[in-house]
Amino acid sequence: MDNITIVENKRKKLATFFWIVFPISVALFVTSFFIINYGNSGNNSLLIASFIAIIIGFVGLIISLLIPNKVFNRIIRNTFNEAIAKSVYKNYDYTQKNGLSFKEINKSLVFKKPDDFATSETFRFSYKDVEIVSSNYVFTKIEVYTDNHGTHTERKEYPGRYFEFHLERNLGEGLEIIEKRYNSNVFHKSLYKEKVEFESMEFNKKFRITTNNKEKAFYFIRPKELLDIVELEKAFKGNLVMVFNGNYFYFIIDNNNVNYGVSFLKKFNENSLEIIKDFYKIPLKIVDKLGLDKDRFNNTSIDE
Repeated sequence: MDNITIVENKRKKLATFFWIVFPISVALFVTSFFIINYGNSGNNSLLIASFIAIIIGFVGLIISLLIPNKVFNRIIRNTFNEAIAKSVYKNYDYTQKNGLSFKEINKSLVFKKPDDFATSETFRFSYKDVEIVSSNYVFTKIEVYTDNHGTHTERKEYPGRYFEFHLERNLGEGLEIIEKRYNSNVFHKSLYKEKVEFESMEFNKKFRITTNNKEKAFYFIRPKELLDIVELEKAFKGNLVMVFNGNYFYFIIDNNNVNYGVSFLKKFNENSLEIIKDFYKIPLKIVDKLGLDKDRFNNTSIDE
């Protein structure tokens, strides 16, 4: 039995679980809600039973909506991760957990200080002679607050994807491009002092740009690449953060859970596999769209 058939069989089981648990949970939740608000008639036993049923229904909804998708992503990763990585990245190094420290991932200084931080699925490889690091991360803040019921601790997790591109040419001055709807708990919105606006009105509406050298800012990003970045922003679920600094370009997709683009509710086949490959090709597309393999980023003789 081939891997596609194996995954499809497992997907069917998850879909069956969903179509059993989800409608039952909806029925319990809606019926109990109606009884509590409109049909109780002073029957305490019915009221208690309805409260219990509405809790069970709510929990069932959460489980049916979240668990199958999480399990399906894990099945895909465990089944195809190595094969797809070999076909897309050719030669690579892979670390499943904590392949990057926070110090390594924050060389750009764009992240604020977390209370906890973890990385996973870290790949190191080259494409068109550009050395690339790709990793998932979870940035965690722990908030302590007090109310009438005492002191509480709340753990807030912010997932994302991190891409690091090593450039042969040291560009020196920095440039930060960050979406205006950025997460202020995770990122610094103004790494540099000088604000910049590019030629594209659409780009300027979406992004905040700061630098410490306005002249070089227009050298980093060309007019066509502004449009390419806007297209990339539309393609990703999450907010984009980009930083040029020294020999590196950093591309971060904030608030982005790992999602291979396929659903456990749809048949898994060869087309599904191609969609998953697109997930792995994201850093390659960034190199192509922004021309990170071009001379202006890699020809060291320009500065001589």
